Amino acid sequence: MKSTKNQLALIGAVILAAFAFLLLTTSQAQIVPNNTGTLTSVTTGVATNDVVTVTSSAVDVPQGRALAFIPEFKMGGAATGNTVWTFQVSIDGTDWTTSSGLSHTVAANGTTTVRSYYLLDPTELAAVRKVRLSQISNAANAAVLTNIVVKWSTAAQ
Repeated sequence: MKSTKNQLALIGAVILAAFAFLLLTTSQAQIVPNNTGTLTSVTTGVATNDVVTVTSSAVDVPQGRALAFIPEFKMGGAATGNTVWTFQVSIDGTDWTTSSGLSHTVAANGTTTVRSYYLLDPTELAAVRKVRLSQISNAANAAVLTNIVVKWSTAAQ
């Protein structure tokens, strides 16, 4: 009789442990893959003390998701002034803002490659359909801005 009670207690403990294990493994956060890419039609360089207008490829903005840009560049000399990266938005994919207020300032670091992170929050992009790079300013530097690459990333839906 005593061994039957012990067996039932053991079976109950095993069932409880299995239930706890299942509960823990199914409650973990799901990993969502990112969509990534590189903007095309971006200039290869910006002259000393200059501002260049760019019409890059556009990135589709998934609703409710953040969008990140990583401008990458280096200078043709020892300049360390700020560069300014300006982005346009479109609500329909055809008409683009002329003044969007989306700009990102990045300090140069001479001939060392700089990679900066610019995160656009989902609340900033709530009614936006597309984003593109529209201008790069090198007005604060006495050296050419070169090796320009702009990558983007957003969580997949």
